[in-house]
Amino acid sequence: MSTKGNYGGFYAFVSMTMMLFLAGLLAFVSLFAYELGLFIKEQIVVSLELHPETDSTKVQALYDYLKKQEYVKEVVFIDKEKALELLKEPMPDIDPELLGYNPLADVIEVRLEADYVSLDKVEELVGEWKARFPFIREVIYNPQLISQIEDYIKRGILILGSFTLILLLATVLIINSTLRLAIYTRRFIIKNMQMIGASWWFIIKPLLGRAVLLSILSFLVASLLIGLVVYKLINVFPEAAVFIKNRERELLIIAGGLFLIGFLVSVGTTFVSVIRFLRMRIEDLY
Repeated sequence: MSTKGNYGGFYAFVSMTMMLFLAGLLAFVSLFAYELGLFIKEQIVVSLELHPETDSTKVQALYDYLKKQEYVKEVVFIDKEKALELLKEPMPDIDPELLGYNPLADVIEVRLEADYVSLDKVEELVGEWKARFPFIREVIYNPQLISQIEDYIKRGILILGSFTLILLLATVLIINSTLRLAIYTRRFIIKNMQMIGASWWFIIKPLLGRAVLLSILSFLVASLLIGLVVYKLINVFPEAAVFIKNRERELLIIAGGLFLIGFLVSVGTTFVSVIRFLRMRIEDLY
């Protein structure tokens, strides 16, 4: 099929394809940035330092309790011997025999689900843990880091989301203008068909069919281009494959939204523009 020989011309096809591609790519980047923010949040560790005299039964009860909570992503118990080994890796000169005992305490490290990594929620959880398990000597985390990450994520989402909305609006306007211009160049053909007795539906139907075909072709090519970009991204960053697998539903929603935008704008603009010229007097076409 020749795009130029059909409705909209090559320029309409290229314009719609490139705008759908850019809008889809920016939506993908926004979603990827959001997922990256969640990943960073879930790397924050909250350490529960236990009193030295805490017996193993109580430690196990705390561990089992945390393991069952919906807000916990991962729980790791590190006894004081293991903690000493970990400490010796960056500081090999440490010798606990000089003190006569191991000064470190048993620790339970908790990584929270991203939705719970905020200062208010972490402080609330800390208070709950200490009240329920008095043998927790200290809860260690970095409130400044949590605050900074929250701020960066909110700012990034706001900026990328704004750019995405602006680009989607620009996509609608450019597709609309391009197709209206394409219909304008055919105004005399439309009017001549009407004058020789063709019904409105007879005139509109093939143009709507070509508008639908144009929207489908543009969407498919735009999707192919986005797919190539994603393929290159996975080659450079293999971890991106996990993100795509985790966000299949959202990616399908983005794809469906792009198709719907292209389809509705293409068909809607075609229908309104053709009706407009059908209602005009022939002298007004000049």
